[in-house]
Amino acid sequence: MWKLPARLSYAMYLTHYPIMMVANGSMVSTYFFTDGNTIYRAMGDLAFTTVAAFVLSITIDAPFSTIQKLLLGEGGKKKPQKNAKVESQNDKIEDNATDEKSTL
Repeated sequence: MWKLPARLSYAMYLTHYPIMMVANGSMVSTYFFTDGNTIYRAMGDLAFTTVAAFVLSITIDAPFSTIQKLLLGEGGKKKPQKNAKVESQNDKIEDNATDEKSTL
């Protein structure tokens, strides 16, 4: 359930700082601090970061995650077989007990 938001937030974490540095480094005029201008720039940075994070997740994270699943299998998702062996041994013991009763 949280796999996609976790991947997107990590990609946003990776891309937000470089986007801010490029945006601030490419300014050609003096920046005058106003509330409206700051909110406008922050929302622009957030929108661009979200788009860049989505593209990063689709082009890099998803293919490598598929390759990882193919190479390593499903990871820890396999169910342990211990319970099946214990049940089968218990069934054999019960079957032997019923066989002994029927022969008496």
